Formats: sequence, C-alpha cells, structure tokens
Amino acid sequence: MYSLFTKIFLSFWLVALLVGASVLGAQRFLGASAVDHAIERTEAHAATVSSLLADEGMVAVRRWLVGMMRREHAPLLLIDETGRPLTGQPPHRLREQLKGGLQPGVHTLRPGLLAVVRPVPNSEPPLYLASLVRVEWGTTLPF
Repeated sequence: MYSLFTKIFLSFWLVALLVGASVLGAQRFLGASAVDHAIERTEAHAATVSSLLADEGMVAVRRWLVGMMRREHAPLLLIDETGRPLTGQPPHRLREQLKGGLQPGVHTLRPGLLAVVRPVPNSEPPLYLASLVRVEWGTTLPF
C-alpha cells in the first residue's frame, strides 16, 4: 500500500492538473466568444456604414466612426478594396497587412491581436470595415 504522504502528494498534483485544465478551457472558451462578438459587432457596424453612406455620405460616416471609436475604445477603419484606409490612421501592424489588400475575415496581426474585416453592404466600389480585437494567448479561434 501507499504511504499517507504518497496519497496526499498524488492528490495534490491531480487537483493541480484539473484546476490548470479548467482554467485553460475557460480561457479558450471566453476568448472565442470575444472573437464571435467582435465579428457580429463589426458586421452590424458595416451595415450602419452602408446606411450612412447611402443617406448622408462619407462625411457622416467619418463622424460616426470617430464617435464609435471613442465609445468602444477600439479602432474602426473604413478601407477600400486595395487596403487603402479612407478613414483614420491604422496602427502599424495593420498598416503592414493593408499593403497587400486585406480580405474579409479574421486576420492575426500578432499573437493576441486580431483584425476583423467585413464588407460594407451595397458599397460601390467595394468597401470594408476593419476592427481590432485583443484576445488572450492560446485562444482557439472559431474558424
């Protein structure tokens, strides 16, 4: 049989492993839901940009984007199909990605920083809305 010390020692390490696995699982789940939320939010913002463009023009879009960036504390950029920003100044890492033209989707700029890019409906020429999302390291992304 095992000694009392061995039983306590093994129990301690079993509990430590279970707690570690639980924390890692929760982190991955919460990070993925943050990305899902960012995708939904960017799609909704793109629809708003489309409406503003149709009704009031680019000046109203710029004014709205500045207000949203202040409220959400997250960069929102309107870009054309070549990746040229039409509003705002992109952060350095995003500027590098935009040089080749950024396609719709979720792009990793660096570990822990993603760019969510969604098309603006009914825009001619095609326009895209990009937002930046911070996620925890080790997050499993939903795509």
